[in-house]
Amino acid sequence: MHPPRLMIVEDEAIVATHLKINLSQLGYQVVGSAASGENALAKAAELHPDLVLMDIGLQGQMDGIETAHAMRTRFQIPVVFLTAHSENTMLQRAKLAEPYGYIIKPFRDRDLEITIEIALYKHQLERKLLESEERHRTIIETAMDGFWLADTQGNLLEVNEAYCQMVGYNRQELLSLRIPDLEVAQSATDIASQIQRIIDHGRIRFESQHRRKNGSVFDVEISAQYRPIQGGRLMIFLRDITARKQAENSLVQSAKNLHTLTARLQSVREEERATLSRELHDSLGQHLTALQIGLMWIDRHLQSVTPPNLAELSDRIVAMVPIVERLTEQTQTICTSLRSAVLDDLGLVAAIEWEAEETAKRTDLKFVLSLPDDLDLDAPFALALFRIVQEALTNVIRHARATEVTIALMTHPDHLELTIHDNGCGCPPDRLTGSKALGLLGMRERVSTFGGTVEWLNNPGHGITVRVIAPCLIHSQTPKLIS
Repeated sequence: MHPPRLMIVEDEAIVATHLKINLSQLGYQVVGSAASGENALAKAAELHPDLVLMDIGLQGQMDGIETAHAMRTRFQIPVVFLTAHSENTMLQRAKLAEPYGYIIKPFRDRDLEITIEIALYKHQLERKLLESEERHRTIIETAMDGFWLADTQGNLLEVNEAYCQMVGYNRQELLSLRIPDLEVAQSATDIASQIQRIIDHGRIRFESQHRRKNGSVFDVEISAQYRPIQGGRLMIFLRDITARKQAENSLVQSAKNLHTLTARLQSVREEERATLSRELHDSLGQHLTALQIGLMWIDRHLQSVTPPNLAELSDRIVAMVPIVERLTEQTQTICTSLRSAVLDDLGLVAAIEWEAEETAKRTDLKFVLSLPDDLDLDAPFALALFRIVQEALTNVIRHARATEVTIALMTHPDHLELTIHDNGCGCPPDRLTGSKALGLLGMRERVSTFGGTVEWLNNPGHGITVRVIAPCLIHSQTPKLIS
């Protein structure tokens, strides 16, 4: 390890020479000397000594105090004053130059050595502290999270650029504010209690909301630490979690919608079962009973009449034929309501045409169809679109009081567009967004599986348009579904 490198600034040559000999004997390396302030600054720029021993009274225009001040500000070189001046006025001036020591001549070598070692050690600590502060400042200034340094009264003492960007204030504006000026929905008393919690626990993490300069509010996650220095300091890191909170709220809402939709689907399933049960009991059951009665009569007639009256038997059998035909029709109707064979056999376009014809038979609705000649869509995707058409027509029949429905299916290079428009009375806005909009929610869930969207254009008094836009998935392009 090299000995400390010292420089002497002394305008008396004999004193400077004697001082150089003493310093060499103490183990220091004297790298140069100067007799004036101007010369001392020039040599310091060249030699970069570890410490300067400075006399206050110097030749030239600059005295030792002015030279020491320049030495510190320009080169960050520590200075120890060696002087015969001990007046209080001179001492006060010397303090302004922030020297690392002040020795009154004459002095002992041991006192000189102690002063030099303390000065070198103090300067080394200051340099390490400065380097540490610079590292921390660089980290804080380049951090993506915001940073505050605050006192225990809630005054902001320092902020970084990241927080300035978060709130839209510049640094000077923020340093004129207090924590209550930025916190939302917390009183000064609440903030004081929060600060006390930080002091008591040393470190806490919590969420809050802050207000930007433009008045908008955003969510923040706060990590706060207490440091018992300078009357107590709070180091606070702030992260903008608005996007995360929105995603969490979206997931919660999606979960609620899914729960509601599941309950709705279960209710619809039970309604369909009840409807199917009534159809089987009221229609099929009656006709099957009539067939059973006819067959029982034929059986009794064959056993009791000899020879049997063939003409009467023939009439009974002929009377049973219409019953069998109605049974066949009703069975086909029930099967079709559960799953359209037209959709499976002929595709979506034919299924929409068939659904329009059947609906027109049961209601007074007039249909205007604008459909392509043929469209070979993948089966699950075609089924989803067909169910949307059915759901839309159900809503029209129940609520719209319409006389005409237009169904259009248009294909584009990368997507298709399905629209169902009625000329009815429209819909109250709450039905499109409230808890009663489960049918619409079901449409959205059906098409979102395939990367599509649904929108409802409501024009009260002039009907509703349901518009579906989705990728045109042809056969064998179905996305994988999670079972």
